[in-house]
Amino acid sequence: MRVLYILLATVLTAHAQKKKFLVSYKPKQKSAKGFRKLLEDTSINAQKVGKNVNKDDKTVKELENDPDVANVEENITVQVPKNKVISFSQVPESLKAGTGLPDSLDMDSIIVNAVKSSPLKFEQDYKKWKKQRYAPWQLSRISSIGSNSQNYFPFGQEYYYPEMPNEVIAYVLDSGVDPTLIELAGRVRLGANFVEGEQHYDYVGHGTAISGLIAGTNNGVAKKAKIVSVKVLNHSNKGSLDSFIQGLEWVAKDKLETYPNTPAILNFSINLNKQSELLQEAFRKVYASGIITTASAGNYASDACGYTPTEYKETITVGSFTPQKNMFDKDISNFGKCVDILAPGTYLFVPIANSGNLISIQSGTSLASGVVCGVGALLLSNHPKLNPEEVKNILLDASVTGQIIGVPENTTDKAVFNGYLGSASTFEFN
Repeated sequence: MRVLYILLATVLTAHAQKKKFLVSYKPKQKSAKGFRKLLEDTSINAQKVGKNVNKDDKTVKELENDPDVANVEENITVQVPKNKVISFSQVPESLKAGTGLPDSLDMDSIIVNAVKSSPLKFEQDYKKWKKQRYAPWQLSRISSIGSNSQNYFPFGQEYYYPEMPNEVIAYVLDSGVDPTLIELAGRVRLGANFVEGEQHYDYVGHGTAISGLIAGTNNGVAKKAKIVSVKVLNHSNKGSLDSFIQGLEWVAKDKLETYPNTPAILNFSINLNKQSELLQEAFRKVYASGIITTASAGNYASDACGYTPTEYKETITVGSFTPQKNMFDKDISNFGKCVDILAPGTYLFVPIANSGNLISIQSGTSLASGVVCGVGALLLSNHPKLNPEEVKNILLDASVTGQIIGVPENTTDKAVFNGYLGSASTFEFN
């Protein structure tokens, strides 16, 4: 690898304001194994971090010109927007009232025959698929190929999903995950915590909500997946670049050491508005360990390419659409050529952290990313030997097009689909 060691340094800018920088050294530096320390003085004194890094005090400019230094980046802090929480009374009446479809629909008449078989290659005898009655709309939507999928809010048709014959791990790099949640009981491991001064506890519920969509018993896609929480966001849903890098590197190492023969997927619902070579290198390490990452497109209603890591080949970047009318969520979701796929992300039912078994209605591309992560977990459970590139290609190839309306120019209209092509029940609305 080009970058092996990273030093966290504090320097004074020209305006006497302290800034922190990540300094990465080239591989020829053999000692100071994986060091990452904070220098409390006003300049960089490398003697404090490694005896073989024999440099005197340096400014950032001098560091950038040092032939032993690979990269110098400001250690920016990111405020991750909390998912928008909506009370049921706030949900637009048009959604609660339906779309004007007939009161009784035969779902067999809705199935689109254009898709003869799914690249996902799950069980082809759809009678053997499991069925969840009164599923939240995000689940019924991803197992219905028809654009009029009866994805009535808040509940749709049944959710149909394949067996999960093999163990699969879903890493969630976020604010933490509540392991006491009934939805996830017995399937959460608290991994590493890179938030200084805080316990591995989800104070804001962001990571727990996403985990519930990935693997929750009632609201999740892959109901047997195991969650590994990697905490990088604090009680304010804020995190720093170095914590993200450390978290990603830990995931890559943990996969190889703890789950060498178990397939895994990672969800990263964090968007930086600045490019980072160090962050991209960390994603490459995760990818090289055999893990594909699902990533949120961002909740800024702007070009996703302006945010990181949406443009990385090592990620599947997910935008959001709404229930019933299958509309691109123009009020929240980022758009553009860096978006790979769309998923339900508006008015989703998600678990509330530290509540036992309560749920709330939330919106955000963070959640849409969790839905796609769940479908990826289903795929890996059935085909554990797939590599990250194959997982990404299959999920994109299995998507359904031509159904999401209001999609911005230069943005994909691929909607995530779990491959169910069997019959669905008839719904009666009185």
